[in-house]
Order: sequence, then C-alpha cells, then structure tokens
Amino acid sequence: MVLCVLEKWYKVIRFLTWILMGSMCLLIGFQILNRFAFHIPAAWTEEFCRYNFVWLTMVASAKAMHDRQQLAVDIMPYLLAHKPMLKNSIKLFAQILALFFLAIIFKQTSTLLSKQYWHFLPYCQSTNIVCLYNPSNRILVHVPFRVK
Repeated sequence: MVLCVLEKWYKVIRFLTWILMGSMCLLIGFQILNRFAFHIPAAWTEEFCRYNFVWLTMVASAKAMHDRQQLAVDIMPYLLAHKPMLKNSIKLFAQILALFFLAIIFKQTSTLLSKQYWHFLPYCQSTNIVCLYNPSNRILVHVPFRVK
C-alpha cells in the first residue's frame, strides 16, 4: 500500500519536473523573442524563471534521490566492489550523512523564515489597499480590496 502511494507520488514528481523545465524553457524563449525581435522585454519572466528554477531544483533533487542519481563521488564503492558488506555499509553511511545534512539545512531555513516578519503600513488604510512590508527582504506588497 505504501509503495503504491510512493510510486504514484514519484509519477507526480516526474510530471512536475517536466512541467517546470518546459515552462522555464518556454518563458526564456518568450523573453528572448520579445527582447530581440519586438524590442519589448517582459519584466515578469525573469522573476518567474528564478522562482521556477528554485522549485525545479527542489523537485528534481527529490527525483534524483529516488533514482539514486544524485551527485556523488563513488570511488570507494568502486574500489570495494569485491567486498559487498563494506560497500553497502559505506552507501548506508553516505545516505545517513546526506539526511543529517538535509536536517541541518531544514533547521537553518526554518530559523531564518521565523525571523521574517511583515508590517502593515498605516498610510494605505484610506485607499482600500492593504500594504505589507518585509524589511529584511525589502518586499512591498500592495493588495487592493473592496469594502461592501
């Protein structure tokens, strides 16, 4: 049952990898066409491709982990091909070390995100626009709304 769910999830990850890569290629092609053929560059494509690339990295790394195709130096298992017990223990140690490294990255990322905060800016209250400001990233978000 669990393996069936994991294989379906892997198919979703594989499909999402193709979608992200294809959309990034199409958007970069669109930007090149607009910039050099029509002389009207689109401002939003670069930002979208940047976020798309981050998501592609995360999703493709999950796919690579499933397929055991992540970047690795495999000289030790190659040298220990005639000793399968030692070879498997080195592979297990490498997986545990990678899991430990990912746990450290997760902890540091969650700590960093918990320090980020948003401010409501009071000057926008009379204009039916909610203004949020994040000083650490210098992000200003304007969200229009209607009062009924």
